[in-house]
Amino acid sequence: MYSQDVAMLGPQRVGKTSLLATMWGQFDTIVGGINLALIPDAISNARLTTRIRELREVFSQHEINHKYGIMGSESDSYYTFELGRKGKNPSMEVKFADYPGGWIKNNPDFVNDKIRNSTAVIIAIDAPALMEDNGKNYLFNDRINEPMQITHIFKKEYRELRGPRLVIFAPVKCEAYLQTRESARELKDKVKDTYGNLIDHFQHLDDNIVAVITPVQTLGGFRFSRVKIENNDPMFYFRKISGDAKYSPQDSEQPLRYLLRFMLRLHYHDRNAGWPWFINIFRTLFGADEHLKEAVSEFAKGCKMTNEFEVIMGHRWLEI
Repeated sequence: MYSQDVAMLGPQRVGKTSLLATMWGQFDTIVGGINLALIPDAISNARLTTRIRELREVFSQHEINHKYGIMGSESDSYYTFELGRKGKNPSMEVKFADYPGGWIKNNPDFVNDKIRNSTAVIIAIDAPALMEDNGKNYLFNDRINEPMQITHIFKKEYRELRGPRLVIFAPVKCEAYLQTRESARELKDKVKDTYGNLIDHFQHLDDNIVAVITPVQTLGGFRFSRVKIENNDPMFYFRKISGDAKYSPQDSEQPLRYLLRFMLRLHYHDRNAGWPWFINIFRTLFGADEHLKEAVSEFAKGCKMTNEFEVIMGHRWLEI
């Protein structure tokens, strides 16, 4: 079976594992009548089910902090999904690599290898740290999201690419910043400004990078309320929007839509020589299963590209 790797990227506690869980948890609800199935293997299913339960359990509280509920990865973890038509044998395997955020500094060889060899990278960004950073005394964003370290990884591993890659900037815990068009635009602009050096680097890679911004409301029923400095560290607090609020993430499927849209577009790419092996995989995969291609195309059409969502570069690799 064909297999593709996707790397999660982000420091400790930004929300990589929560993002993975909500991506999977909402897929079946979002996909509806589309003839497409994304099924985790037994180990991944058990892990993700536990993560979803932990996210639901935080709603027993009225206020939580950014260290709430869900436990991050303690070692490298792989979440493997089989992709195919409903009721049919799967056509492809998609493997997401997750790992402790501290490994960006403590085990850089592992992280760099995943970034270098993955078709796509999803950068989880803690939205309150991004938006509430006063830039003077505490530098919340630098300490929590570590954009300079993230940029360094890509500059090292994306020097000379043979073929396109997808990079998704995914602000999470961003419910408070998507209430108006103005605040949503501010969130998007802050991402582009904070990761400006990285985006500039991507611009010089011969149009081989697809970079998009896809905010995810990880919980839905909680919003950022305040930040408090405790033992010289920022603690971000979130309040439930109402007494009966429930776990209700929004747009958690958008990274998956972009991922499959990117893969489908590579199928249509008309040059064989000199391009990576994975492009020919997509050609073979979708060429042999016209029904799967139609299902993926239908799902991919749901990619949002307005307001807080933006394709920063690489538009041609998303045309279907």
